[in-house]
Amino acid sequence: MITRTDFEAIQTRLAALEQECLASRRAARTWRRLAVCGFVLLAGAVFGGWTGGGPLAHAKPDNDVTVEARQFVLKDGEGRQRAVLKLEPDGPVLALLRTDNKPAVLLGATKSGGTIQLRDPRGTLRAYMSLLGEESLPQIGVQEEPNKGMMTLGWLPSISEGPLVRVHDENGKPRAIFGMVQADTPRAKPVPVVRFKDEFDRVTFTKP
Repeated sequence: MITRTDFEAIQTRLAALEQECLASRRAARTWRRLAVCGFVLLAGAVFGGWTGGGPLAHAKPDNDVTVEARQFVLKDGEGRQRAVLKLEPDGPVLALLRTDNKPAVLLGATKSGGTIQLRDPRGTLRAYMSLLGEESLPQIGVQEEPNKGMMTLGWLPSISEGPLVRVHDENGKPRAIFGMVQADTPRAKPVPVVRFKDEFDRVTFTKP
């Protein structure tokens, strides 16, 4: 039989147990808060340390970010290179690649200015536009297929005084020339010329 003294003792023990439970709950909440704060501080320290010594070392809140490297590679979802920006001895080059890693478009900077190349699915040059010589004279070239000749339009340093069209054979030699060229006599005005050459670069026809 439970006496009054026993009942009071049980009540006292229950009250103490309830206080212990409340204290445990408060401690658990405190630990959870401390864990969240610790995680935030740790993430901030890691991110701050990475930006402090990594490529975002000079990042600013206003998005004025400078990234320095000698080459950048853009890959698709399957890990294939689709674009490459790198520094060559003559200047920077941007290559846009097909899925088979063959170049489709090449854009580069040279001492004369710049150049653009368009290539077919085999990676063969089919058309280009560039600046040539110290005077940075423009020139455009197109060809149907490799080793089947090319036609170029542009200015040639120290030769042409206006647009010049040249038709090249499969070996790259000019066989027909149409355009404005410098006359042989000093201070003479440029004259229009039609000129044909053989495979040995010998003139077979010229007018005038």
